[in-house]
Amino acid sequence: MHIIKKNKKTIRSSLNQNSVTLALISTALPQTYVQLGNDSLRVVTHNLTWAEARKTCEEDNAHLVSIRDSVTQAYVELLVLKLKQPMWIGLNKNEVNKCSWFPKNNLPCVYVNGGGNWQTADCNQALPSICKQSSGKDERGRGKKKNA
Repeated sequence: MHIIKKNKKTIRSSLNQNSVTLALISTALPQTYVQLGNDSLRVVTHNLTWAEARKTCEEDNAHLVSIRDSVTQAYVELLVLKLKQPMWIGLNKNEVNKCSWFPKNNLPCVYVNGGGNWQTADCNQALPSICKQSSGKDERGRGKKKNA
């Protein structure tokens, strides 16, 4: 595989049975939803409070991203690094029944920082955010069971 960088774009080429395939991979933040497994993620680059970010996602039939696996965590980290700003995620201490992750402070809203770590902040702080649309299918492509 050959990788060529030119004008903030990466060109990858690979030989596949005597043919050459070229794919442009942008290093810019996506402006629309990008599929990640059975979910699709989109960055909201303008700064919003946590509640405003949640409302913006809901208006787009989505939710603030929930990070439930290492692939989503890694992708969110890359987005944070590209934007060079922390971003809101969907975790909020005031809206979950049980979660042992939260530190013992009064800051309920969670963002991902430049190091990929989850941190809490005042929900009125304005940050970019990440929305997630789910397909309703599990990792194997089967319909998810609904909780009664």
